[in-house]
Amino acid sequence: MSNFAIIFDSDGVVVDSEPFSLAAFKQAMTEHGIYLSQDDIMANCGLTDAAICDYVLCKFNQKVDIQSFHSRKQQLYEQMISQGELKPCDGIEALLQKLRNARIPYALASSGSRRKIHFNLTLTGLLEKFPIIVSGEEVSRGKPFPDVFLKAAEHLAMPAGSCVVIEDSLNGIEAARRAGMSCVAVAGTFPASALGAADFVVDSLSQLEVENLKKLSIRVN
Repeated sequence: MSNFAIIFDSDGVVVDSEPFSLAAFKQAMTEHGIYLSQDDIMANCGLTDAAICDYVLCKFNQKVDIQSFHSRKQQLYEQMISQGELKPCDGIEALLQKLRNARIPYALASSGSRRKIHFNLTLTGLLEKFPIIVSGEEVSRGKPFPDVFLKAAEHLAMPAGSCVVIEDSLNGIEAARRAGMSCVAVAGTFPASALGAADFVVDSLSQLEVENLKKLSIRVN
């Protein structure tokens, strides 16, 4: 039995959905009368819709109905996906196969809704490859709080310190740090130069081997 496990974020790590997600987020807010800068958008990358609405209230002093925003954002996202092509992130399928071959348990943990996660994984043919999925709807606090990663560790029956998180956002890296987990950051959503808080930075999941991940789990323990 393995003495460590891997926890994957979804958008920008498993599925190449981040450009669609951020565009839908920006348009939904614009339709609610909130005009966000690129810095605003990136500051909210990886957050739950509730946290995004809290950010808007704090910065713009405008209250946005969470359910209305969530529904419209999801509608826009699905429309954008139907006009484009959602693909798995580079290297994810090969990495999952390596983990299965080595009998390393893994899970997916995302701030997104379960509907969005299943939508993405179904379209990319990856749903059956993730037996453990934790969504932002299953925890009381989203990233940068560690709750979603700690919940995934519970499902994996692993101590937090034995889990390695793979993320693409600054909020996700911070959530992993607060959970007491090592973190691999995948450059793309943010440039590699911005990901220094992670333990290890790669340009693609194809650069990761099981041995790399094992060493990261040992570093925390």
